Amino acid sequence: MKIERVEVFGVAVPLVGEYKNAYLTKSVQKSVVVRITASGGVTGLGNIDPTPGYSKEQTADHLEMLRGRFGPMLIGMDPTNVHAVLARIEPAVKGFLDSKAAIEMACVDIAARSAGMPVHTYLGGAMKEKLLFNAWIGILPPEEAARETLEWKRKGFR
Repeated sequence: MKIERVEVFGVAVPLVGEYKNAYLTKSVQKSVVVRITASGGVTGLGNIDPTPGYSKEQTADHLEMLRGRFGPMLIGMDPTNVHAVLARIEPAVKGFLDSKAAIEMACVDIAARSAGMPVHTYLGGAMKEKLLFNAWIGILPPEEAARETLEWKRKGFR
């Protein structure tokens, strides 16, 4: 199996409301999705959500690096040999750990799909039967934070 195509998409996901953290206020989550297609048409997906203040490089930097540098390096490689993929991209560019993680995710996804199993099985098995998710409240005045907390609780969050 060989990598035939690497596609990189910038995605702007609108958030419900506006969120403020220590670095910025945002109403959109800018993300990057990597889709790797291998011979036979099997595809794998990887995703990163670089956040200013938390991530070293920003979304636009990752888009450029993935499209211009990493993507072309992957053509012809075996995506199921994740170690070889990482060994090629890791020394090629300093930093860009998020971009490298997106490629790794997509390759693991391809390996699992080609083996006919979910990623969690491919990685050794599910650890939990049920996953819990959390709600997130940004930096707000206390009264607003209390109202938002009660609204999340009403929706079933603990």
